[in-house]
Amino acid sequence: MVSKVQLIFFDLVKCTDKDAAPFTGTPEQAYRNLRLDYNGTPYKGNDMNLSGIQPLKDEIKGGFVIEIGEKVFKHISKEDDRYIDGRAALDACWKWVEDGNISGDELYELIDNAECTGISEFAEYEQDIYLAKLWCLLVDIVSYIAWMEYKKEKTRYLPQALEGIREESLLVLAESAVETSFITEEEISLIQNRILSCLDTI
Repeated sequence: MVSKVQLIFFDLVKCTDKDAAPFTGTPEQAYRNLRLDYNGTPYKGNDMNLSGIQPLKDEIKGGFVIEIGEKVFKHISKEDDRYIDGRAALDACWKWVEDGNISGDELYELIDNAECTGISEFAEYEQDIYLAKLWCLLVDIVSYIAWMEYKKEKTRYLPQALEGIREESLLVLAESAVETSFITEEEISLIQNRILSCLDTI
C-alpha cells in the first residue's frame, strides 16, 4: 500500500532546471547549517515564509528539504563517479521519510565515516567550486534528516557536526538555497503549497 507520505511527495516538484551559482562556506560550516558570504558574514534570512511547513510532522519537513535536494542533485551528471553515492544518500533520506526504518547512525555515516567515503569528502576535495558547493547542500540536507532521526531516538550525544542544528535550521537551509541561486524562493513556495494542498486532499 502506498503511504500518505509517498502520495504527498510522489512526483511533487516539476521545477525547471536553471544554472546555479555556487554555495559559500566550508564543509564544516555546512554541517552546522551556517553559510557565509565572501566577506565571512553569515547570510541573513529574507523573511521566507515557511509557516505552513514548520508546524508539521518531521517526516513532512524531511520530505520538503529532500525535494530541494532533488532539485539541486539534477546538476550532478549520471556519468559522475560520485553520482551513485549522492543518489544513495537521497534514497536513504526518502526511506526515513517513508517508513523511518533507518537509524541516525546509518544516516550520519552517509556524510562522514571511518572509511572516508561519506559525501562530505566530495565537497571537501572537489576542485570545481560549483560542484563543491553543490555537495555542501546535500551534506546539509542529509545532516538535517539525521538530526531529526537522532531526536526521535532521544540520542543524548549527537555527532559534533550536527550539534548546531535546530528546528529553525529548516528555514536556514531553504534561505541558503535561495541565496545561492540553486532554487528560487518562488519554487520553494511552490513545493510548500503543493505539500499543503496534498495534505488537504488526503
